[in-house]
Amino acid sequence: MKESKVPAEIADLSFFQRFPAEEISRVLRHGHKVTLPQGWPLIAEGTPGDTAYILLEGQLTVWRGRELTTTLGPGSLIGEISLQQGTLRAATVSAATPVTVLRLSSRTFTRLVANSPAFARAVDEVINNRTTPRASSVSVEHRRGDGSPRYLLICLLLWLFVCSALRWRRVQQPLVRQMPLMGSALRVVFGSGPRGAKG
Repeated sequence: MKESKVPAEIADLSFFQRFPAEEISRVLRHGHKVTLPQGWPLIAEGTPGDTAYILLEGQLTVWRGRELTTTLGPGSLIGEISLQQGTLRAATVSAATPVTVLRLSSRTFTRLVANSPAFARAVDEVINNRTTPRASSVSVEHRRGDGSPRYLLICLLLWLFVCSALRWRRVQQPLVRQMPLMGSALRVVFGSGPRGAKG
């Protein structure tokens, strides 16, 4: 059986980098190569999934509602989560430039996952990579949130300073009683004048 040659520009795409040549050829044989104009919508958010695409050339934009979430380049697989998990499309994907894609029908996609170990592994990696950044972004927000007590302390001190400037000194002692650890900080702001003194 004669082994079909895979074009270098296809074999070098990130999605196919771990594929044996025969597995790439199998995917190419089962898919349909399509060229689409700029602005063409490939996937609509909230619709059932019936197709997956491998981007061969050009760029795609990904939208959630009216928010642009990312731009995808050659080697990107799109539409796989909906087919793999049986869910509705989570985003809208359209062509940011003229694009060439390999279109995989739901039946073809399922067949490749079942019969091509390299394809199945690549799909799993894409899905894992798409869920991991979401988790890491949450952890980033949590790390940013670690500084919120300091931010709140600064805001509180500024508010107390304004109150002092407006001669609302009566807010000092209740806050000191509730937050003894801030007593010294409050005394720095308000000074240590006599308690009975009127402004």
